[in-house]
Amino acid sequence: MKTYELVPKLKFWNSHIYLKDYQSMEEVKAGLKRYFAFYNGRRYNASIEYRTPDEVYTSAFKDGQAEAGTLLE
Repeated sequence: MKTYELVPKLKFWNSHIYLKDYQSMEEVKAGLKRYFAFYNGRRYNASIEYRTPDEVYTSAFKDGQAEAGTLLE
């Protein structure tokens, strides 16, 4: 793995895992579930025209632009 590929993973780890005071694996899983729900469903992204990842994903199927499993190829 190249260093530039590792940076986003380290940033995620530091801000969402390491700095939280999780006491159990169940708390880690619940925290990650909340974060991914926010990131994919409520956080607007400038690189995809200020839409959420969920909006982009579902609209591609609704508009017939993608087939299952091929959206990101």
